[in-house]
Amino acid sequence: MVAKWSQQQQVVSMASIQFLILQYGQSMLPLDQTICNGSYISAVKCQQDPITPGVDHITEIHISQSYSDLMGQPDPNLQQLDFPKLASLSIIADGTKNPDLNILDRIWNMPTLTKLELTNDSSIKNIPFNFPNNLPALDKILISSPPYLSINSPTFFNNSIASAIDLDGVIFGNITIDSTLNLPNLKAVVLSITSLPPITIDIQEKSFPSLKYLMTLLSLHNTTFIVNSKVIETVYIVRVMSTPSLLVLGNLTGLKTLELMGQFILPGTDFKEFLSLSEMGIDIPLLTTYPFTAFPSALTTFKLNNANFASSLPTIPVPSSLTIFDMKNNNLINRFPIEIFQNINGVFELDLSNNPNLQIDIPDSWCEYSRVNLENTTISSVPDCFYCYYGDNNPKIKVPVAPPSSFICDITFDSYNLYSIFGVFIVKGNNIGYGYGNPKAFPFIPNKQIRFTQTYFTGPPRDYNITFYPLGAKNVTFSIVEAAIDAYFSSILLSANGTHKLQVQFSAFNSYLNHSVLFTDSNTNCTVINQTPSSLTCLFPNTTRISPSYKFKVYNQYYQDHFSNNFNYPTVTSANYTIENRTLTLYGNYGPINPLSIVTVSNTINCKIDIISSSLIKCNLDSIPQPGPATLFVNIGGLEFTSSNLLYFPNNNNNNNGSTTGSSTTTNGGETNQQVCSRLTYNCYGHGYCDINGICQCDENYNQIDNCLTKYINTNITPNATNPTVSFDIDGIDFQFEIYSIQELDYDGSILKELLLTNQTWNVSISTNYITTFVDYQLLLGNNSSMYQSLLVSSEISFSSMKRNVTFGDTQLALAPGAIKIGFTINRWPYQSNLATLRVVFKSTLNNDQSITFDCEKQSIDSFTKDELSESIQYLRFIKDNIQFNGRFIDFVLSDGKKAYSKTELISMTPSDSSSDESIALIGINLPQCQSCQLDPDFTPLLIENDSNDCSSPSNTWKIAVGVVVGGVGLAAVAIGAIILIKKKASKKHYNNQLHKLNKSSSE
Repeated sequence: MVAKWSQQQQVVSMASIQFLILQYGQSMLPLDQTICNGSYISAVKCQQDPITPGVDHITEIHISQSYSDLMGQPDPNLQQLDFPKLASLSIIADGTKNPDLNILDRIWNMPTLTKLELTNDSSIKNIPFNFPNNLPALDKILISSPPYLSINSPTFFNNSIASAIDLDGVIFGNITIDSTLNLPNLKAVVLSITSLPPITIDIQEKSFPSLKYLMTLLSLHNTTFIVNSKVIETVYIVRVMSTPSLLVLGNLTGLKTLELMGQFILPGTDFKEFLSLSEMGIDIPLLTTYPFTAFPSALTTFKLNNANFASSLPTIPVPSSLTIFDMKNNNLINRFPIEIFQNINGVFELDLSNNPNLQIDIPDSWCEYSRVNLENTTISSVPDCFYCYYGDNNPKIKVPVAPPSSFICDITFDSYNLYSIFGVFIVKGNNIGYGYGNPKAFPFIPNKQIRFTQTYFTGPPRDYNITFYPLGAKNVTFSIVEAAIDAYFSSILLSANGTHKLQVQFSAFNSYLNHSVLFTDSNTNCTVINQTPSSLTCLFPNTTRISPSYKFKVYNQYYQDHFSNNFNYPTVTSANYTIENRTLTLYGNYGPINPLSIVTVSNTINCKIDIISSSLIKCNLDSIPQPGPATLFVNIGGLEFTSSNLLYFPNNNNNNNGSTTGSSTTTNGGETNQQVCSRLTYNCYGHGYCDINGICQCDENYNQIDNCLTKYINTNITPNATNPTVSFDIDGIDFQFEIYSIQELDYDGSILKELLLTNQTWNVSISTNYITTFVDYQLLLGNNSSMYQSLLVSSEISFSSMKRNVTFGDTQLALAPGAIKIGFTINRWPYQSNLATLRVVFKSTLNNDQSITFDCEKQSIDSFTKDELSESIQYLRFIKDNIQFNGRFIDFVLSDGKKAYSKTELISMTPSDSSSDESIALIGINLPQCQSCQLDPDFTPLLIENDSNDCSSPSNTWKIAVGVVVGGVGLAAVAIGAIILIKKKASKKHYNNQLHKLNKSSSE
């Protein structure tokens, strides 16, 4: 987080950064707090502490400037560099003030350090025995070219989590690299090392289970090198000493690239067992034959140079995957076995140069190789293609045999009338060369097919001249017509006359050619009625399915291309109902205005359309709908939209069975609403009173939503620095409310796709205005999937110790002290159809059976309370050890900035792995199809007060609860009439006592 810096900022670790500045003579860096003021970010980066204002932590150090000897001495008594938040330490030393102060002795106990790079540091004369010590996050280690570094540690960074180790210019003393080590995360090792005594380097999969890349430059005496791992993919080993080293290559079935250079002895190694090997480069003078009895089956590149075969080449066929065969300078003799290339297909490069005793009869098939080098060999016969292009100085073709003086090159072409695609065309024939000397030519198949590039043009065919060397630099004229097709936009115009119209706009299109269109899903022709240089129009039957998407191809006699597009209308994103005049307003996407439009509610109620546009429909219902959820059907010119979770009609019964100005009304049971309220809520749990409408009016700081049972309090809140999860830990009791995933649902509720959020990476920033703290989370998908390239997901958590008002849409929310608000926004979700909707899934832990004790009686508490009409979850509750966490779900969200009905549902309840008394609940909040979708929950800490003094062991202990408002809107609206009814069996005596208290209170 970038924060404004002030002179009062306190920088943690000043003594440690001062040590580094003085040790490496960095005179341009200050020795005081101003090092974190933002002026020195190329060398030192800082970050404000997210919890403690006014405190900075150093997170990155990069020392690379010239050494100044004018600086003071570093503190020799400093035993440890204290950087609790340091992630990266890079030192490129130009000089060292005190070479006796080994920097590695002071790098330990840094919990966040991930990268360590030390170059030319003369203080490093050894690596400590226990290095790395308490560096749990250290991932990359580079120690490069220190003048006197000698490793005398048998650990080789043992048990570290490092994924990359690079040692350059290291002198090995006492070192052990064998199966006793454990480096479970190491993926890459680069060693440029010298060894004074003989050593063995043993790379075993058991010790290096993740190692993929191994590169070594060995200046070693009497060294044995063993590599035995099925997971390793790349091995480079270079031996610079003249004495040979023993190289043992074991089970390397995962090896893809192998490069060996220098004096090696390969005992009993058969490379044919390296089943994944793709690239092989061998430069070992001691070799006298292939190091295998058969080529590895996946080999694409084979280079074996500077060996001493002194014999005929073995007649082992090369695999069909091979594209490069390079065996120059191997002292090959006798006839070359050309039959080994019988499996070759496609582009192939061949180099047999510098084998003067090798006899070669060149077959015609070599004319199609893209590279042939036969210099300094004995050639017996040559095909015409090499004679044709002798002397054109092509560096890829080196066949030093001149054609006879009477030779005439026979060059032919398959056709002179060609077509191009985006200016690219192919000339086909025989003996047509390699395209050398023409910058616009490429040998697709040498001497058979040459690809040329010209300027893109449309219209009738044009002449194009090409010069071919064997014809004495004479031109050959071809006729070229452009045939490319590339569409950038398509649209459909609906019609009521039996046919619809498809219009396609092109960025590449030649209207000179005749084109056809086919809907590929239904194999339906679209009859072209017009084409221009940049567009095409065709007609197709209105029975053709085009929603939610359609696919079609456009083609001509030479070329075709396939396209698809979404036909995402009609789509309703939100709905609003006015009771007084039965007006239904539907916002969404309806495409071009079509008079043949129908809106139907609950399958039977017609809604007469008054206003229709591309984004709005207003209509009047023929009759009053039944309260509760209702289906919605919209038909725009034959294109349909259906939803079962977008409409919710409120109960229009405003009679609350009581008067707001007079005395309380009597119910059918003889009790007034006020008396019922008093009986069921213990007279608002002693923290308020029941009004004449039967609604609790609470004392100050008590919560009306649960009938005054709980009281607002303030708590200390620590935001999650990783992801937008709200968690409470109260007296060791943990409760979490976690955003689990985003699901796209089809009309029938089936899941079309799901984006899990629990293990994703979020960019987190924290800010405060000293009243409210804000924590912003931005989802970082990276290369997660091309499907979500444009998706934006964000969340904002805010909390304050003071009362505050926040606005969500057009609704203002009053938040109590200590309330936590969580905003959650989804932008640009890639829907699969116009009927698809979203569901945000939350995850929490609930009890299988739960209760509380109030007024000496045990009372069962349901985990869920649901709306009677829609079955939408209104509340969830979690109780443990008399601590209760309440969650409340509001019934609307914001869809493209407008209110939309939202149903909350229980998706699943699965047994918890940690407790047989608990289950894991997945709760889904449904949203309509929207380009900008917003939820806005808030969480409120509360106290449950038990004032009972009638029990044998009375308790006046204050217990803590947390109330949750999910959806974040309509706090006051939902409170009205939303009384929590607690199940209770009241004895007659207890009931009479309560009634007596109520009557006494009324008479006073």
